[in-house]
Amino acid sequence: MKNNAKKSIKIGRINIPLNYWTGLAVYAVILLILAICMIVYTGSCLKKYENSQSDKVMNDFLNDFTKMAADKTLADNIELPASSEFEGKDTFVNIYMSELDGTTDYTCKKSEGSYNTEEPMYDIYADDKKVARMTLEAKDQHVVLGILTVFDWKIKSIEPVFSAKTNDYTVSIRKGIHLQLME
Repeated sequence: MKNNAKKSIKIGRINIPLNYWTGLAVYAVILLILAICMIVYTGSCLKKYENSQSDKVMNDFLNDFTKMAADKTLADNIELPASSEFEGKDTFVNIYMSELDGTTDYTCKKSEGSYNTEEPMYDIYADDKKVARMTLEAKDQHVVLGILTVFDWKIKSIEPVFSAKTNDYTVSIRKGIHLQLME
């Protein structure tokens, strides 16, 4: 004799009948939840990847560079050489900062010949005149989604690019005892 009684599960006050359509609905809900989780995870991985691109990091740094140039603290963050024993570092700092006075537009682009993806070099321009070269360095990297490499960047170096005309001194010592300074 057949048992025609329908099987069901009782959860609290809810009585859920066990049949094909109920199983299909539960499966579809679980599949939908997993699909939403995968879409959210993929979106977050892509966002991390895009934010870790060196161009994005450089554009963020360019805002800081602009602020430092405007409030004259840029010379504290860029290493400028001392010119000679006669002219100190202040000479170069003043010349370099005077080149940036009145600049309204700072841009950057990847240096020609910079093919190293772990240490890219960028040229910084002030009103279409190159004023600095910056090198980034990948301090950490990891792979997401099995194919995308995400980098954490740090600034390796910032080199000023400018020409300075200073006084050149020539010291001549003749056979006599006295020295003569010629300009």
